[in-house]
Amino acid sequence: MAQNTERDATRNATMAAILQNSVIATTAATSMVASMQSQGQLNHSSPTVGSFSLAEEPKMAEVEMYDDKAKELRRWLNAYSNFFASQPTRFPTHESKIGHLSSRFTFRSHALRWATSLLDQHVDVRPPWLVNFNYARFTEELQLYQGVSALTGQARDRLLALKQTHSVSG
Repeated sequence: MAQNTERDATRNATMAAILQNSVIATTAATSMVASMQSQGQLNHSSPTVGSFSLAEEPKMAEVEMYDDKAKELRRWLNAYSNFFASQPTRFPTHESKIGHLSSRFTFRSHALRWATSLLDQHVDVRPPWLVNFNYARFTEELQLYQGVSALTGQARDRLLALKQTHSVSG
């Protein structure tokens, strides 16, 4: 019972940290836009970042949570690629994309545990691609992890399904 309480407290703290990173990234993006507006770098009637008008940025429904269905991962990641591409001011950095994507794993998913274990590491021991928050590499690693996880699950299921059909004593 005490182990479950400790584990739940750890999970709650981890989720809070992931969500805080997402909020920080969103706040940074909002702050950047406000700074650009105050410096006259954005047109106030129809603000633009580069050649993209903020007025043209569509409102999109959030992509559903990911719940460790490895066969659906590629479709889910593609949906998020479209989601992020259509909202570049909301998700301007790799860090904001990784933070948001990580917040969309279901609470009990292996993917959340994997992401949390990486994001909780001290910067000195994180893989280089995560220190620099490389979104493409993060999604590649997620696909590798989920593929291994799916294969492990299939192997476990096959082992559990084995039945002894002949006697070994001959």
